[in-house]
Amino acid sequence: MYKVLKAILFLFTSLICIDYAYSQDEPNKSDSSFEKVIHKALEELNESDHAEDVQKKYAEVFYEYYQQNPEKKYSEWAIVHAFKYWQNLVAIEQMEEAMAFLDPDSEVWDHIIIYISGTYLISGQYDIEDVISILEDLNNELTRQKSKSEVLSMIAELYQATENHEMAIKIYQDVINLNANNLHVDRALGFFYELESLEIGQKAPDFEAETLDGDYISLASLEGQYVLLEFWATWCGPCIPEIPHLKSLNEKYHQDNFKIVGISLDQDKETLINFIDDREMEWVQVFTEEGWEGELLRLFNVSGIPRMYLIDPEGNIIGKDLRGEEMVTKVESLMGDQQN
Repeated sequence: MYKVLKAILFLFTSLICIDYAYSQDEPNKSDSSFEKVIHKALEELNESDHAEDVQKKYAEVFYEYYQQNPEKKYSEWAIVHAFKYWQNLVAIEQMEEAMAFLDPDSEVWDHIIIYISGTYLISGQYDIEDVISILEDLNNELTRQKSKSEVLSMIAELYQATENHEMAIKIYQDVINLNANNLHVDRALGFFYELESLEIGQKAPDFEAETLDGDYISLASLEGQYVLLEFWATWCGPCIPEIPHLKSLNEKYHQDNFKIVGISLDQDKETLINFIDDREMEWVQVFTEEGWEGELLRLFNVSGIPRMYLIDPEGNIIGKDLRGEEMVTKVESLMGDQQN
């Protein structure tokens, strides 16, 4: 169960770093009295030492605004952020009240399924099967195909995280057949590709890329070494806590047939270089100017970050998406075996 929970938490922290339309803190602005409320909320969140109290207050404010002004420009932004705060607060009662209020045909559902799933999961009151059942019932109630695609994609992700590949394949195929959201179709196709080509024990795909230092690196050139590929970005919140662990591994083993290769999705090269210098990240870094559309990301089915692959000296995948101490322990075990 602990392993399953870690997989689920990894799923949701990875999805946070995907470019969803509502991932930014503020909508495009025009003159409106509600703009002042938005500014005040964001300022208080940035300055307060009691973020939970602030989120509780403004979740209520935003929900009330949506109830009273469902057709106004900021209504969707307000209700989506209310759901975001309810997830952070694990406020199931408030969330379910809003779910009952929403029209089954509302576009809002396209943007809140991830927060609904996250709230149930992190509450500890529901197991994975319960959450899947809730989402299946919700899918039957919703009327828009894009909303259904969002729900089905989340159900498939949950089956994938629990390694129920048979059900994940079935639901991902439903997502493809529905064909209502290109992002979800791409993730479904990526899942099938990963099953075929990127499972543990399979040969990792070779690649060649230019490093920030102007050199060229390929997986073939690293044969004979353990390689840790880390897909990340300076703007990815869940990526940052991994840096100390990567630094520790690099300091201990960079001379012992162990190589870390960072692959950044940053759009600004100077920002990336400054970030790396400030944090003394002394391992190879690749800058992917194409971002999410880059060939390297497609090769390794990267649809969310952080994403990690551990590859053995023969080029075979021996670990995926290990994080924190689990990653450190795995590498230390490998390197200890090599040194003995």
